[in-house]
Amino acid sequence: GALTADGTQVPVGMQIGLGVRPVAVSKIFTQGEYELTNQELDWAIEGRGFFKVVMGGEEYYTRAGNFKLDRDGYIVTPDGARLQPEFAVPQGTVRIEITPDGITTALGPNGETLAQSQLTLYDFPTLQDFMQWEETFLKLQMQQVM
Repeated sequence: GALTADGTQVPVGMQIGLGVRPVAVSKIFTQGEYELTNQELDWAIEGRGFFKVVMGGEEYYTRAGNFKLDRDGYIVTPDGARLQPEFAVPQGTVRIEITPDGITTALGPNGETLAQSQLTLYDFPTLQDFMQWEETFLKLQMQQVM
């Protein structure tokens, strides 16, 4: 090994005084704890998967499920990105339900179905083809959806 400025021996392979620096920061997209919000459009993904949203003609993916209705009745993120496939909640809807397999139903005052859609979750074998966009969105750099 080499000698340091104060005359001590440094083991072979060890370097002194270089400090540390991060070389990469990655987000962890595993399932977190559920939190009851009492908002019917706050949805959680159990297990793997992403919601697909569109904003400004661009597709993004997110695990954030804090949705709301826009002025036209579409389900959107707080930033206004529309959930895909688009689902317009009809006037007169008093409750929105979603089943574990993704069937989204708008129900009327007597429990009747006013509209229904199939929500699709998207999964990717690796996230290396993504870049982070904003705080909660990911954008696919090359189009290969599984």
